[in-house]
Amino acid sequence: MKVIQNYGRSADADVLTLGRSVTSKMTNNPHFAGPPVDLQALQEDLETFSKAIVESLDGSKRVIAERKKFRQEIVKWLRLLGHYVEATSNDVAVVTSSGFQPAAVTRSTPQPLSTPSIRYIDHGVSGQLMVMLNGVAKARSYEIRYRKLGNGLADPWAVQATTTVRSATPINGLTPGATYSFQVRALGRAGFTDWSDPVSCICT
Repeated sequence: MKVIQNYGRSADADVLTLGRSVTSKMTNNPHFAGPPVDLQALQEDLETFSKAIVESLDGSKRVIAERKKFRQEIVKWLRLLGHYVEATSNDVAVVTSSGFQPAAVTRSTPQPLSTPSIRYIDHGVSGQLMVMLNGVAKARSYEIRYRKLGNGLADPWAVQATTTVRSATPINGLTPGATYSFQVRALGRAGFTDWSDPVSCICT
């Protein structure tokens, strides 16, 4: 479980507050028995950092440099402790008991894919048509459906699945001389797209 570690955008006072909270809550915390940082030493650095924050208000370059030095050191220790907490706990309550705050986990809602299309249909051997697709990004697979046309009627759809758009998909077992209608759709995380516009071709 990730913890919030946005120190670069935090004010000195916020880094100080977090450091004090972490050292207080992790000291003798049974969930974190082997921290990679000496918590007592970190506490001492935090108190020195606190004094430097106040003293640097007069604009002293020496004190400002000292404040920055301790901030960098404290941030380094906090990062180590944060990674340690991430590696040793997946429970929100346990993470919070360390003084760190768990980062919010955001999961994006799957978006519908664009509808694929048929690029072209070529003739294969007798009774076979080769269907080349225009694929869409993030598609997991495709379904090609086809049926024979004639006399104002159409046969039921037959469906063939494929995972590639790099080469044409062979559709076998067709009747030479008959006209067939083809459509394609893609499968993504949000489900199937609509069927594409139909494309017809005479089988040889």
